[in-house]
Amino acid sequence: MKCPGCGAKYSGKKCPNCGRHTDPQEGSKRITRIAFIAIVAIFVVVIAYVLISNYLYFSGINDMIKNIIFDVGDVLLSYRWKYMLMDYGLTETEAVRIGTEMFDDPEGLWGLLDLGTVPQQEIIERYCRKYPADEKVIRWFIGHGEYMPVARPAVWELVHELKKQGYGVYLLSNYSEELFKKHTEYADFMNDIDGLIVSYMVHKAKPDPAIYAALCEKYELNPSECLFFDDRLENVQAAISYGM
Repeated sequence: MKCPGCGAKYSGKKCPNCGRHTDPQEGSKRITRIAFIAIVAIFVVVIAYVLISNYLYFSGINDMIKNIIFDVGDVLLSYRWKYMLMDYGLTETEAVRIGTEMFDDPEGLWGLLDLGTVPQQEIIERYCRKYPADEKVIRWFIGHGEYMPVARPAVWELVHELKKQGYGVYLLSNYSEELFKKHTEYADFMNDIDGLIVSYMVHKAKPDPAIYAALCEKYELNPSECLFFDDRLENVQAAISYGM
């Protein structure tokens, strides 16, 4: 077998020259993973549409709601960070380990990235000093965020329909500047939004009440007229506490 990474010939599933893992059945496995993600995404879209429609219709407050506020990650976009790391050549176990290492770092380095208070390159250097054995992977992962998001076009169509019905559509999300731009560059929902606040812009992140206030103050929104969607309970609870 010829390694797709370094070109060396070898047998087995791991190249002895560069350490890259190669599974002859990876193609079919990848198709299976993509099909599974697509099925889950469709299911989420259907459930979201039913919940939003029923909420607005049966709650009796549909006339009160004027603005719909969306988080981005795991709401308007899915993330394939584990498979991105596996595409790099890691085993699933190693991909999960390194991903968890970055996202759940005890110092909250990923959160600092979202806040935009520390330059991305400095965050990368801090990660590499803490996890030197994973330096190459970490540099590649953070530097190639364009490989991470998965489009949810059916959800984007729902956003478009809400816009057509006259609702104001806004984004409120925790993101670093570079990753936000890479993840939303070709996202259709960006054509339908009336405004946005992203954590790196105000150096505040959900569930801090200040970021909800920043959105409402910038666009003169009445919190009681806003419906907020997020994948994290603590962020939804903070929105409710703020008056949404």
